Amino acid sequence: MPFFSIIIPVYNVEDYLPKCVESIQQQSFTDFEIILVDDGSPDASPQLCDTLAQNDARIVAIHKTNGGASDARNVGVQLAKGDYILFVDSDDYWEGTTGLAAVHDKILQTQADVVVYGTHDFYESTQTKVMTRGNYPQWSATQTKAERLDSLMATHNFPGAAWIMATRRRLLVDNAINFKIGIKAEDIDWIIHVLVHAKSVETVNDAFYIYRKNRPGSVTTTADYKNVEGILYAIETWQANLESSNLPEKQALLQYLATQYFTAFVSFAPLEASKKALLLPRLQNARSILNYDPTGRAKMAKVLLSIVGVRGFAFIVYQMYHWKKTK
Repeated sequence: MPFFSIIIPVYNVEDYLPKCVESIQQQSFTDFEIILVDDGSPDASPQLCDTLAQNDARIVAIHKTNGGASDARNVGVQLAKGDYILFVDSDDYWEGTTGLAAVHDKILQTQADVVVYGTHDFYESTQTKVMTRGNYPQWSATQTKAERLDSLMATHNFPGAAWIMATRRRLLVDNAINFKIGIKAEDIDWIIHVLVHAKSVETVNDAFYIYRKNRPGSVTTTADYKNVEGILYAIETWQANLESSNLPEKQALLQYLATQYFTAFVSFAPLEASKKALLLPRLQNARSILNYDPTGRAKMAKVLLSIVGVRGFAFIVYQMYHWKKTK
């Protein structure tokens, strides 16, 4: 059985899939399988999947009717045989040849359930890269999972996507951890579910994952109703459960949810009035999650929400977000 199963959901990426797969094939550590899950793609991606699988015995091509990225990932996990699972978005790629070896070495050294690695954002318009994860805190062997998650939050290094971590397959299977179908931002719920059940978390500083930022046509390019709904789903699913739990790491996980609450407003602000009306009560009800963010930003947010309300606060956050993007 392979050590790693690398799952790649595929949809409308004929121009990007070859580079994505080739970047994995060139890794110095070779004990892996690649599971390409064609999610009913209408372009030439299905044929590319078959060709790639025919040319490399480590690649499996699966074809299914369109169900979204979450469904494709879930299908991949069901078929996976590796000890650890990694996800790659099909328009992204890995840089260099030693990233997977570094993750493998860390697992052998620590037997961790989860290993978080580094990443760069790649901006298509300027062809530039910015490292967003990789300078992780140095941990002693005696630090607990809760202390490690606290340090990731404090240093702005908390994992924000499923593709930034390698996860023990049995952890996912034994705890029935799946991606919620029908929403965006599904990684938030999944990450919390994983970290609740993981016994240990480690990091490697290799920032080999290259995330294509704001690619035209990308699922993540356009913020929409489902993105807000996905964030609210995670808050509504986990806040009360974490509050009532005895988990030592619950503060870090609740603070993570609080940071995602801010993100929801960036997607909420440009929505049409009818969709805003549907989400408004849920955003108002979720305001208490800000109590778990100790930063000055959260304190200011609570003041602004009390003065200008959810709609006004959404406008302010949206304007600040786009102002920062121009800097």
